[in-house]
Amino acid sequence: MPRRPSTCAASAASASATAAAAAAASSTCSATRSGSGRAPAAGRTGSARPDDEGRPMKTYRALAALLHYPSAELAEAAGEVAALVKAEARLSRQSAAALDRLAAQLTLGDLLSAQEAYVGLFDRSRSLSLHLFEHIHGESRDRGQAMVNLAAHYEAHGYSIDSNELPDYLPLFLEFLSLVEPREAADLLADVAHILAAIRIRLERRGSDYAGVFRALEELAARKPDRAAVDSLLERDRAPEDEAADLDKEWEEAPAFGGAPAGAPDGGCAAARDTLNRMAELAAAPHEHGQGPHGNGPPRQDGA
Repeated sequence: MPRRPSTCAASAASASATAAAAAAASSTCSATRSGSGRAPAAGRTGSARPDDEGRPMKTYRALAALLHYPSAELAEAAGEVAALVKAEARLSRQSAAALDRLAAQLTLGDLLSAQEAYVGLFDRSRSLSLHLFEHIHGESRDRGQAMVNLAAHYEAHGYSIDSNELPDYLPLFLEFLSLVEPREAADLLADVAHILAAIRIRLERRGSDYAGVFRALEELAARKPDRAAVDSLLERDRAPEDEAADLDKEWEEAPAFGGAPAGAPDGGCAAARDTLNRMAELAAAPHEHGQGPHGNGPPRQDGA
């Protein structure tokens, strides 16, 4: 049985059918504009400029959505989320097709089986953790300082975390990337590309369609991952049963860093409502088919 109940589903129950579908496209935690108390409108940040057209905002958010714990809302929205990625045309056809396969699996597969598979991958395996700094620092004090620095980077851009998630949680990081300049987003993604590549390789070895999300992120990064750094991470792999035993114990312990424990079922659901609404706006927005790698003219970011 999956260990993490889909508690965020209740927060989407009052949304319209379209918004509920986009719920799945929501992140459990989101970056909000400091001082305003509201999330930026879809397709726009506080510092958006005309030359920001083509910002891959929907792609980052869609990829974040696909990394969330499977729910009925995600199953309904997965195809629409994959369509948002195609409309922005920032990925290769191969990567877009891989996301289609994941979306189809989430939409057509058994929900309970999808939840069990997700928990087995991301909650019960350190080597597949969605908390980026765990791959570098483990549970050392250095990880805490790294998260403080990352949170400060968010704040420096005028955004604050409005949930109990940790700053290094990958879907939250991707939500932030959707709100900054495209070049900076690609550079920041490149800084963790070796982590993403290692996770992708591990998922491919397990035959998981989630590998497609990480391959897409590698494509969006400004630089290819350093192969030596990737190999170094892969050398640390431990037996899955050993990881599971350690994680079983940690579920009973208090978090070492403020807020809810990593992967806590209730963490971020309140914040998810705002992202839900933003993703509903994204889903309703007209798609511009323009010049990305596979378009015919520059894609226009709604509201930019």
